Amino acid sequence: LDLSLPTKPPPPRLSVVQGDEEGSIALRIAWGEHRSEPPTIYYRIRLSQPGSKEVRHLSAQAGQPHHDLQRGLAKYIRYQATVVPVNVNGSGPTSDPSEVVHFHPRELEVPKDAASSAQAAPRTK
Repeated sequence: LDLSLPTKPPPPRLSVVQGDEEGSIALRIAWGEHRSEPPTIYYRIRLSQPGSKEVRHLSAQAGQPHHDLQRGLAKYIRYQATVVPVNVNGSGPTSDPSEVVHFHPRELEVPKDAASSAQAAPRTK
């Protein structure tokens, strides 16, 4: 019987992605490659606003490469996240914090295939 707790995961990566509704945005929390035995079942996510006491706690399945927050998240605010891996034996150590991301439509990540066609258009100020 393996009673090991999960190992410390790498910091999550936050990005702004297209939401599921036209013109909406979502905050994507992605975790990097993280292996531990017994395997991590889910991550407890701590989403914070640097410089404020605002914190949101949520959970996401470890089997998915990321978790998108679509609703209930204030726009135009900076966010940072840490993740805690959880397996059958309990919680592992908290990751280092992610980079801070500004949850704003300007920060929207363009999918790689769309970026090549978008760059063809001249940019004007």
